[in-house]
Amino acid sequence: MGQGVTDFTAIAKALKKQNFKGNAAIELAFPGDYKPVNPLKEDWKLSRKYVKKVFGW
Repeated sequence: MGQGVTDFTAIAKALKKQNFKGNAAIELAFPGDYKPVNPLKEDWKLSRKYVKKVFGW
């Protein structure tokens, strides 16, 4: 998360505006020809850090 074109900041603002208190599933998706730069475990850690920063979860 935090890479690509999805505006996660806008999504976070919309969820906060709706007073969303539910659960969310975070999924990493890669194109078929993707060559990993980091180990998957590291990508999960980076994604979790990004979610905490942007969504406050």
